[in-house]
Amino acid sequence: MWPLLQGERSYVRLMALEHETAATTGELDQARGERQALEKKVIGPRPGSIDRDLLDERARAMLGYRQTEEKVVIAPATSPAPEGSEKP
Repeated sequence: MWPLLQGERSYVRLMALEHETAATTGELDQARGERQALEKKVIGPRPGSIDRDLLDERARAMLGYRQTEEKVVIAPATSPAPEGSEKP
């Protein structure tokens, strides 16, 4: 009866190992989630996964650059119609 309750291969040790395994499994799941989130961030800039024209267009728009043959047209901002002037 003593070896069943105490020692390296006892029931108490089994319960402790199961608790440790559950905790480690939780940490593993969290690490996998973090890895998937990082992979989503990293996968975008890979050479075959992004359209170079789209990247060029977005970079120029965000940085305010344009090519020499391009013309910039700024449309006037539209303001909302005053209340009571709605068309039926």
